[in-house]
Amino acid sequence: MQRQMQAGTGYLRLYLHAMGLFTKSKYSDAVREDAAVLFFDYHGIGRFAEKLTPEDSVTFLLEYHRAMGDVVFSTPATLIKYFGDQVLVVCGVPNAVAEPRGMAIAIGLDLRMAFRAAAARWGMSALVPMVGIDYGPVVAGYFGHPKKYDLQVMGEPVRIAQQAAACAMEGQVLATDRAVAPLRQSLRCKDFTTMKARVDGADRDMPVLEIEGWR
Repeated sequence: MQRQMQAGTGYLRLYLHAMGLFTKSKYSDAVREDAAVLFFDYHGIGRFAEKLTPEDSVTFLLEYHRAMGDVVFSTPATLIKYFGDQVLVVCGVPNAVAEPRGMAIAIGLDLRMAFRAAAARWGMSALVPMVGIDYGPVVAGYFGHPKKYDLQVMGEPVRIAQQAAACAMEGQVLATDRAVAPLRQSLRCKDFTTMKARVDGADRDMPVLEIEGWR
């Protein structure tokens, strides 16, 4: 009960930060929770880049961000930020959800589908989406300067989700075994690879699965 009350206070502070009503930024204001982290990227833009004017590149990036954001914002998940071509999404903090892993996997599959449809509209069907998902403890909070706070999520799952996405060179949706474990009977998935990942301060072999869809 005490932990739930502390988490509730943390969520309130995050909300007040977002509304501009809470102006301090302290480590103690951050929320530590288990969450599912999704990292989205794509490759293959090089063959098109030389044909795009700077204005075309801006238009493309805006349309890409819109297509990805439309998927995420239709759910209780949080789009943390765009890193140019890359998108970072978290499920479970600051918005609590019943099954963050299932939500992240569903979003990953929908993002891939939305991206492929958008790429076809742009005449860039050769672009390849890359999705990586992990699950574990993260710290979320608003950090920055008093004139500019940003919601940030930190922890191993962020790095590991990005590492998994980098393995998806043929358009796969990849998730670590700890992101899939409780849902495996509900998913069509298969073993994909084992990657070296640093977990709890030690290098470990982490199984990664390819998610093909739901049963």
